[in-house]
Amino acid sequence: MTALNVAIILVTLTVFMIGTKKKEQIKLFSIPFGSFFLGFLLSIAAPGNWVRSSGTAGMGAFRSIQMSFYYCLNYVLKEWTGWPVLLLVILLIPLFWHMAGKTEFRFRYPVLAVFFGFCLVSAMITPPLFAVGNIEAGRLQALIFFMYILVLTLCVGYVAGWARKQWEKGDCPTNGDRLQREQEDGFSKNTAYCFGICILFFLGASGLSVIPDSHYYAFTSAITDLRNGSAEEYAEALSRRAKLYNSDAEGILEVEPLPTQPALLYFSDITPDADSWENKALARYYQKEGVVVRTGD
Repeated sequence: MTALNVAIILVTLTVFMIGTKKKEQIKLFSIPFGSFFLGFLLSIAAPGNWVRSSGTAGMGAFRSIQMSFYYCLNYVLKEWTGWPVLLLVILLIPLFWHMAGKTEFRFRYPVLAVFFGFCLVSAMITPPLFAVGNIEAGRLQALIFFMYILVLTLCVGYVAGWARKQWEKGDCPTNGDRLQREQEDGFSKNTAYCFGICILFFLGASGLSVIPDSHYYAFTSAITDLRNGSAEEYAEALSRRAKLYNSDAEGILEVEPLPTQPALLYFSDITPDADSWENKALARYYQKEGVVVRTGD
């Protein structure tokens, strides 16, 4: 997923350098460009990928690209852009506005920059659609979300920079005085007020979100599991299991069910069925005949 994004960025940079006829830069760029794509092609051609893909039903290449744009737009509008992300955008605007005043870069193509960012996030979705036909795995959605936040930050910075440059070109006679004062004094009082309001809003909104759902944030979830003792019970249960697994006991080992399932620690568990893949993998790792979870019966 990330390798495809790097490939897109490298190709885009190469096309840009060719278009601007920067021959010396192209020669220097050819070394990392060739090295990356050699590794990228080896990764694609790795036998393990093809063995794994034989047991999945992915989409075709064109269909994967088409659906990746749909999934990206759907997730951005419905799931990813909550109030914390919108607050992040509000906080970033004055920061990037101030930074843009200290650079000569013109930020001429805001629409193109935002569209390219949208394409990058969509490209993160294409490989799993092509391989398995979905992005249901939480680890995949997490990677895509991280890329979305990164791209969103860069797009906010670019658009804020473009707006700043357009404002600087305005005919208002007070613009020059404002720019000079801003460069001398740093952030204006309005910017400081904006930061203060955002911080207060974040604290208040976080309180309203955490009170009904203590697992709203990762750190509040950790505090909750530590305070109610579920994390400690979970650790003790796994420790008892580990002692049994490492003992000289033979036959099919029976372990007690986990007493708790802490949100940040628990993902899944073995089952009462010794033939399930989780149980087989665990038994093979500890070189046991079999492992099962003891049932009430």
